[in-house]
Amino acid sequence: MKKYSYDLKEVLNSTFSHWYQSREESCENCTSSNIMFKNELVLTKDIIVIHFILFSLQNGKMMKTNKIHLRAVPTTKVLVAGQSYKVMNAIFHHGPSIEEGHYTSICRDGTSNGWIEVDDTNIRKTSWPRNAKNVCMLFLRKSIKKYSF
Repeated sequence: MKKYSYDLKEVLNSTFSHWYQSREESCENCTSSNIMFKNELVLTKDIIVIHFILFSLQNGKMMKTNKIHLRAVPTTKVLVAGQSYKVMNAIFHHGPSIEEGHYTSICRDGTSNGWIEVDDTNIRKTSWPRNAKNVCMLFLRKSIKKYSF
């Protein structure tokens, strides 16, 4: 992924469709450092939780190495296993490492397109941040089809 920002569909396609080689870990059985891994998406009944790997061990410290910039998340519906999902909540990590960082959350305001930001004791209405940076988790809910008679 080489672009500055991505939509959610691009992130899901690139993250969950490739094998990656781990550079920090070794096999616990044979001590080989040639380990491959692949992210998997596990479906629940109505909610999908996506946890992005933002950190890696550098000089004995968990440092942020992956900065994800998401655009167009609030209105995007994502098709997963034939079902339509919509982002309802996101957790962001601000700071250079796990030890020196701070987490905030942004939640959809009911079924509207508005958002509520939660930062420790501060809660305020807001909009989705443009090219949202430092997203570490997304919570998607299955879209409910509405029928009119």
